[in-house]
Amino acid sequence: MGQPRASLVAGLVVALASCSFGSPSEGVDRLVVVGDDGNVATVAPDGTDRVAVTTDATPGRPYFQPTWSPSADRLAFSRPGDSTLLVSPVDGPPEALPVAAPPFYLAWSPDESGLTLLRNAGPDGLALDYVTVEGTGIGAPAELGRGQPFYFSWSPEGDRLVSHAGSERLEIQTLGGGPAPLGPAPGSSQAPQWIGSGIVTVIREGDQQQIALVGTDGGIEPLAVAPGTVVFTADPTGSRLAVEPVGRQPATIEALYRPVPELALNRLSVLDIASGEVQSVTSQPVVAFFWSPGGDRLLVLGGTNRPGELVWSVWEDGTTTELTRFVAPTTFAADLVPFFDQYAQSMTLWSPDGAAFAFPGDIEGERGIWVQHVTGDRELRRVSDGSWVAWSPR
Repeated sequence: MGQPRASLVAGLVVALASCSFGSPSEGVDRLVVVGDDGNVATVAPDGTDRVAVTTDATPGRPYFQPTWSPSADRLAFSRPGDSTLLVSPVDGPPEALPVAAPPFYLAWSPDESGLTLLRNAGPDGLALDYVTVEGTGIGAPAELGRGQPFYFSWSPEGDRLVSHAGSERLEIQTLGGGPAPLGPAPGSSQAPQWIGSGIVTVIREGDQQQIALVGTDGGIEPLAVAPGTVVFTADPTGSRLAVEPVGRQPATIEALYRPVPELALNRLSVLDIASGEVQSVTSQPVVAFFWSPGGDRLLVLGGTNRPGELVWSVWEDGTTTELTRFVAPTTFAADLVPFFDQYAQSMTLWSPDGAAFAFPGDIEGERGIWVQHVTGDRELRRVSDGSWVAWSPR
């Protein structure tokens, strides 16, 4: 990850606003939080049954961004300033692995056999490392690549990654092997996303910038013309993209290969990959968006006319409903929001059934972790203290 989108989002936010985990065979449905004391814990969605994962945090040494494994039976996390990766199994304390520098972003492989971590690498910018995770054992880290900024996405099989490093490199990385150029020149975007039908990314063809579906053989299917800096996330089915081009320059270039939609700047849209149909979600810029597990709802984070205030809305069946206004903690606003398209591939705020979402924030002076239901009476409940939350993926 890196700074280009971060600077855009920082300006946009200002403008807008001036462990008991359950067994693998049964649903887990728990939240992992970092409490006000800096320790990691899991809680039930109603705030009951709090289980400590760590107990030794101090004000100067809190734990950082615990990340669920895909089966939700393990957590990986770190500590700022501490060059250690920690993995906590369901039936034991965290195991620590020394790494070259403090990791600031973690992502499990889809098959749960390993972890990737991003860390600072001095003059070379950022480095991506990979460690195997076998049972409760953690293998030695192997460096996969360097660049600044650095974004990546796992293949659905968990045997390869696609990376967008710097402004010029779009590469396929095989575990245990070197990187291979994917082919097209990358456009102005952040994280690519590997879905079942190929790799969704932003490319340049001459003077044109397109959102495209790229095959590992180099085949290119243009999906839309997209000016500015483009951020997007694919729904869990791989059939639709939520897309927002951010910038000031007008869109004036026509499609090269076949008629494709031209996406408007500073508006969030949903693009159907197969048909090319575009649905408008907002008429104003937003700062983040996340698909529900079923792909039927889109959680949208925007701004209000009150300084520092953000608002959650949910888009479903062509209708956007405003739900909750809040002030985000610094760790959420500065660490996650500018890079939400990368985080959307490694963690979720949504409940497994897509009926609620969790977030950290201050609502009318009361700070903590909140759960907002999006169906029925749309109950909003504070369930914990803390500044970080992720819902278990199952």
